[in-house]
Amino acid sequence: MKRVTLLALLLPLAASAQKLDPGNLTTYSEYGHAVDSDGTRIAVAAPTGAPGTGGNVVIWVRNGSAWAVEGTVANNEPMFSSFGQSITIQGDTLVVTEPYTQEARVFTHDASGWTLTQTISGVDTGWVTHAIELVGDTLLLGNRIFVRSGGAFVLSQTLDYAMNTGPGLDFDGTRISVGEREQEQGHGRVRIFVRQPDDTFALEQTIAPSGLPMDAWFGSHKPPTK
Repeated sequence: MKRVTLLALLLPLAASAQKLDPGNLTTYSEYGHAVDSDGTRIAVAAPTGAPGTGGNVVIWVRNGSAWAVEGTVANNEPMFSSFGQSITIQGDTLVVTEPYTQEARVFTHDASGWTLTQTISGVDTGWVTHAIELVGDTLLLGNRIFVRSGGAFVLSQTLDYAMNTGPGLDFDGTRISVGEREQEQGHGRVRIFVRQPDDTFALEQTIAPSGLPMDAWFGSHKPPTK
């Protein structure tokens, strides 16, 4: 899941850059709180939404050398449910978390637009942004791994770490890196899980530095690109 495309949102605009402005930033409150891209589409979340809404996600699609709004998915109730706290997009699949109900909503795209096709309950992503990743048919939701089967994501495995440690997560399809603060004698750590021949994930290595200033938070933030 590449994020280098998103530099236009973060850096001063170059001559060839484009500002992804949906046109009403009052409606799309906290627009840009979570952002993801697969290179063809960019999903930008506004989890606070407008008064009376529970959050919105705007999907942009590449149109030649420019980007155009392809659609918007939203949750209207309950109010301020933070729909869009974490998002991941790949191809015709978009997954959006909603911490208030501890759910993840799976949307798929076809000729009619973006449609809700699955709701996954019990998603403990807390208030952590970037707590989900989708690579191929494997979906990482916090510490739970889902595999797409028959068009729906089915729980495959639960990894051994707690979401309340404020993890930084990253997943490239083969390895999952999990950062946890205040673990090894008060220091942060990063644990690497690697995919096995049976498609489960097993702990490969733990990285736990010590003696560094503020290293209690080591690994608690996700890398900005990959």
